[in-house]
Amino acid sequence: MGFDVQITVLPDHLRIVNTGEFSLSELFEFIGLVKSEAGKAGRNNVLVDSRGITGNISEADRFMGGQRSAEVFGSKLKVAILMPVGTVTKMAELAAGNRGAKMLVTDSEEEALEWLLS
Repeated sequence: MGFDVQITVLPDHLRIVNTGEFSLSELFEFIGLVKSEAGKAGRNNVLVDSRGITGNISEADRFMGGQRSAEVFGSKLKVAILMPVGTVTKMAELAAGNRGAKMLVTDSEEEALEWLLS
């Protein structure tokens, strides 16, 4: 995997911090890792901190990432994704949500945790 990943198991959720250069293939691999690690940790709530991801993420990439997230996570996982300020477009969230997934994309860690743990 091209992303560097740090995983922390907390009492009420799993926190995954990923950094590195964006590519769609890396994102698809990372989505599988999120599901796998959530299963290993026995957590259905996952906070993904992607504020360290660099590079251009097109709207098409965001859409395909949301679509793949819904396919992989289903409705069992609840995933909040933190993105850098000024980069949130909600395309991935909408694509995932329209396919039954529970996903929030935001640049606010406070908002992410409030939504994730509610």
